[in-house]
Amino acid sequence: MPEVIINGRAYKARVGEKVMDVARRNGAHMGFVCDGRGYCSTCECKVKAGEEELSGITRLEKAWLGESRLQRGYRLGCQAVIEGDGPLEVITRAEMLRRQFFASFAGGASLSNTRRFFGTLTNITVDHLSQAPSGVSTTFSKVGPLRFFVPWRNVGEFVSDTGHVVDTTLGGSPGPSKVKVEVEEIDEDFDEPFTTTEVVPTAPGFTVLESYSTPVKPIKPFDFLPIDDIGEVFNERLFEGGIYSYRQLAATSPEKLAEICETNAERVVRNQWREQATRLAGKRENPSTTED
Repeated sequence: MPEVIINGRAYKARVGEKVMDVARRNGAHMGFVCDGRGYCSTCECKVKAGEEELSGITRLEKAWLGESRLQRGYRLGCQAVIEGDGPLEVITRAEMLRRQFFASFAGGASLSNTRRFFGTLTNITVDHLSQAPSGVSTTFSKVGPLRFFVPWRNVGEFVSDTGHVVDTTLGGSPGPSKVKVEVEEIDEDFDEPFTTTEVVPTAPGFTVLESYSTPVKPIKPFDFLPIDDIGEVFNERLFEGGIYSYRQLAATSPEKLAEICETNAERVVRNQWREQATRLAGKRENPSTTED
């Protein structure tokens, strides 16, 4: 069974599925405004690894993405079909813009991050406006005018899937996740401005505190948002304070966490930050674990 990594999280897939189908089923952050008809381009993603595992480029992709973006590895999730069993990794346009937005406007953000966000947004807009004439023409000939203006096959399912994506992206269950230490080159126009880097010991148990005596600082904040009571501000402060993973958070005293986040230790204890981090770290090491 193929494994598809979408926005840094790994999901099981089936040969013959489209990348967008895997994303919708798991609540991964990928757009699908036209319900997979192939013309809204909100499901655009960049293939970072495993391009050979996907079907060939379709006529709609050529029309809407253009030769330049296709050569740089972009695909439409609603058109790219999984044909091989090998690993595949993509990052979606929606998630990239989300990460760049928060990196630009979170506390302590640099001007370069803000420029990168608006630069990415501008490049995407210009690229797709330039492809609009051929895209609209190709879409009309393929799906017809009715499905162009009313694309949704099942409105209830569309609304449900949209809610699932929103809930997961804004703090719901993060879904299955890979554990990996990673450093990447930054693409000139559309790639991660930061790299998710989680340093997690592979040994079982939760008593090895010395692993965090000299933690390696990642390029972007670790995602602590699945922990209840931790929002974007606390997430950024934890990063600036040297907390880079669930296990490291769980091994840090409430007093230290309160100092880093500029809150009080009673709040950390009352809302069980460390206990939640322990459970989430265990799920990352044992992704098949389910809630009781």
